[in-house]
Amino acid sequence: MSDADPAQAAPPVEPPAASKPKRVRTGCLTCRERHLKCDEAMPHCQNCRKSNRVCKRGIRLNFIDTTVQAPPVVPPSQDWNISFLDESRDIASEYKGGLSKYGAPEVQATTQAMNGLQLDFQPGPPPAPELSHQPLPPIQGVLPDMYTEDHSNMLLLPFHALGEPMLLNAFLACGARHLSLVNARYTEDKALHYYDTATRYLLNSLQNPNRDTVICATTAVILNVYEIMCERALQRMNHIAGARALIKECGWNARSTGIGAACFWLNVGMELLSCLHFNWQVAWDPDEWGVDMDFSRETEAGREEVWTYRIVYIVAKIANFRASIPRKPSGSPREDQLRLQKRYAEWQRLKGWCDSWNECIPRTMHPMAYLYPYQTTSQSAFPEVWLIKRTTIVARLFYHTAMCLIAQINPIQSKDGDEMRDLLQRHSQQICGIVAHVKDR
Repeated sequence: MSDADPAQAAPPVEPPAASKPKRVRTGCLTCRERHLKCDEAMPHCQNCRKSNRVCKRGIRLNFIDTTVQAPPVVPPSQDWNISFLDESRDIASEYKGGLSKYGAPEVQATTQAMNGLQLDFQPGPPPAPELSHQPLPPIQGVLPDMYTEDHSNMLLLPFHALGEPMLLNAFLACGARHLSLVNARYTEDKALHYYDTATRYLLNSLQNPNRDTVICATTAVILNVYEIMCERALQRMNHIAGARALIKECGWNARSTGIGAACFWLNVGMELLSCLHFNWQVAWDPDEWGVDMDFSRETEAGREEVWTYRIVYIVAKIANFRASIPRKPSGSPREDQLRLQKRYAEWQRLKGWCDSWNECIPRTMHPMAYLYPYQTTSQSAFPEVWLIKRTTIVARLFYHTAMCLIAQINPIQSKDGDEMRDLLQRHSQQICGIVAHVKDR
């Protein structure tokens, strides 16, 4: 028996089968939806180009038994506010190097948000602020409370600001700016920091549809006060238009009371001063303010604010009249003559309002005493006018300003004539006499 060939006796060894490639979902989502093979061309595959379809890319996750419902919506209420507490900084502090990812906190709240007007203080001493414990000069706040009879809201507003960082920074900006103006040791940098912080808070709040419009409007008005304190004239107009829109959104006008009346008149007054400076018309038509213009002779005391509202309205009408002076003739003598007569009649009406206002105001709004320059102990070049209340001071300044403007915009007589020049000089001296002898100027 012959030996078998070992090569022939051994069973044939099959080569190892190639591993089956793992099926992956490549290609565009459009071809996958159409169950077509995609050539994976970028940025648009051939199938999508031929069929003029959108070549969608990405990862598609298929879920089974998925029910999609609209998220629950809680309607906002005036009784409570929703706030979000960011604890990311506290969580990061538990890890090594976690706080290095965060910058220094800009605002350190000394108290919790107030419920209404009740303060709930945290246990332990609050961090000491940088400016509130410095020796301050005697400051008499004139602007916020001179336009409202009820001053209680203005007294409580700084306490309410402790729970509103946006409002708090606006107040601190005004205080720091005032301090830099009266004391050369302090610079404007701190005030500018508070101003920028309050502005950033305000811009973020305006993007929130559920914002607290009252707080936003109040903050914008206070930022206007800061801008009035600045030396740059154009910077005064940054927040006036936005504050006007927020005031209209709140429904505040001349008939409002409390903080609404204060914000409305304060913003209107500052806008009026800017319009007088730039010779612009007042954006908010004074006839839409809702001012009571009943000029019956006042016999009741304590209504000085009402007469202040009326003289502000008159000055606004005069400002619009001055800003609308025609720059050049129309080309037709008849039309120019008719326009001149119409403007003179309007000028007479405005001057009559000023005279009636001065005749009908209560006795408390007239000077209690008047000293000529040679009678004063300060050796001032201007007379000394004694007035009692802050509202009276502001109202008299507006009245004399109105008369100075009236003397300069007479359509018939030149301002260089004897009558108009005497009128301008007399009321200019009154303005200087009031301003030179008050602390707030």
